[in-house]
Amino acid sequence: MDVVLVLLAAGNGTRFGADKTLIDLAGRSIWRWSYDVFAAHPIIKGIVIVASEANEATFRAEALAG
Repeated sequence: MDVVLVLLAAGNGTRFGADKTLIDLAGRSIWRWSYDVFAAHPIIKGIVIVASEANEATFRAEALAG
């Protein structure tokens, strides 16, 4: 079975006080930790990232950089 994952990362962190998705945690942004775990899973054949318009270019560049 092929699975495509939808990674929801479009919040703006209003209650948190900052954009949680871009915070660095041990050298990687929070969203990147999730992306890397799922990208390495053998059943996942694709990942769609739902991001805010403000973060779209950043997420795309980081995802393509591997």
